[in-house]
Amino acid sequence: MASDTRRPPVSAGPEDSLLPRSCAVPPRTPQRGKAIPIREDKDALRQRAAEARAAIDPATRQSAALAIEELVFNTFDLKQECRGEALCAFWPVAHEIDCRQILSRASGEGIEIGLPVVVRRYEPLIFRRWRPEDELEAGPHNTQHPRPDAPQVTPRVMLVPMLSFTRAGFRLGYGGGYFDQTLEVLRKNGPILAIGLAFSAQEVEKLPLEPHDQPLDWVVTEKEAIDCRTAA
Repeated sequence: MASDTRRPPVSAGPEDSLLPRSCAVPPRTPQRGKAIPIREDKDALRQRAAEARAAIDPATRQSAALAIEELVFNTFDLKQECRGEALCAFWPVAHEIDCRQILSRASGEGIEIGLPVVVRRYEPLIFRRWRPEDELEAGPHNTQHPRPDAPQVTPRVMLVPMLSFTRAGFRLGYGGGYFDQTLEVLRKNGPILAIGLAFSAQEVEKLPLEPHDQPLDWVVTEKEAIDCRTAA
């Protein structure tokens, strides 16, 4: 099972009031492996990555989702990793990996589940409790999120979507910076295990990086679970 060993405590910053827990682990800096800056327009990269992902046929999507589910549960002891706090994820949109069965299965094992809520544009996400019987509401960017009266939860494990990724753990997202900002705040507050979910076809050798980019700890595809902390 994957372990979650971390660094000594650091003090929390003013943004931390968005999140209910305050522990301590510093964010890692983007200096691993082949994820080095390259001169290419991110918008063009996003368009090509989105088109490539959309071209994956439905049967492959379904089999990949099942394979990823098994790899996640075989690689991680999610209940132990969460330590009484939440497994937070995403509700799939725009040809993302369908992680809903992972969430339902984890909920059935007694793990608290959280889904992201956009508070304001360009600010860290918050997470509200989700249970399989709960109805969701429409949110920004075609997302679905829990109702406002659902209690806020604290992530200990996060499942993260992406357009593409490197083995060093860097991801290309949609440009809003929500997950990067959220991971930065969480890592200042305490232990967090960030697991990207992707099709193996989304892997690239390198991506253009910016100072705010937060690397993932793991990426799980239908073929393998990649420990990005040691894959460089």
